[in-house]
Amino acid sequence: MTSIQFHKEIYVEAAIEQSLEIFSSFGTFSRIDTDDSIQISVEGGQEIEQSELVGEFSNYVLVETIKSLRAQDSDVGKLVQ
Repeated sequence: MTSIQFHKEIYVEAAIEQSLEIFSSFGTFSRIDTDDSIQISVEGGQEIEQSELVGEFSNYVLVETIKSLRAQDSDVGKLVQ
C-alpha cells in the first residue's frame, strides 16, 4: 500500500473526490483528512501495477485541480468585466 498526501492549500478537494470515483475500479483507495492535507492510501488491483496506479491517480488529481482553478479564474474575470 502506498500513501499520497495532497496539501489542502494546493489541491482542490473536489478534484480528489472526482479522481477517487473514477479510479475506484482500478484498486482500493482510502482517505484520511487532517487539518492541512488529505491522505490517500492506494492498493493496486490485479490489472495495473501499484506504482503506475499511484502515478496516474496523482496526475489526474493535479489536472482536475488545474481545471478547477482555471474555471474559477475565468468566472472571476467574467464578474470583473
